[in-house]
Amino acid sequence: MGILRLENIEPVIFKLSNGIRVVHQFLPREVAHCGLMIGAGSRDELKHEHGLAHFLEHCLFKGTTKRKTYHILSRLDAVGGELNAFTSKEETWIHASHLRTLIMNVPLS
Repeated sequence: MGILRLENIEPVIFKLSNGIRVVHQFLPREVAHCGLMIGAGSRDELKHEHGLAHFLEHCLFKGTTKRKTYHILSRLDAVGGELNAFTSKEETWIHASHLRTLIMNVPLS
């Protein structure tokens, strides 16, 4: 197999009916990544809101009414995955990675 040149694989960009912009790029790799970027960060906070973006980032890891945080993270961990997030001045990011073959059972070639 030759060297895979990333510049030959163009990302697909489209907008969902609710206005969310999706950027998808297939790469034939063993690890799959998924990220959500919110175009708001600490710079967008008013004086009385300082720290709110970072607080909301942490709230994303508190689980749901149907699944506790432990169950969500255990499922990701069981397939070699991880879930993380960070807040910058301009953005809030949530991203996950996992072993592709354990999730999809799809060959890479």
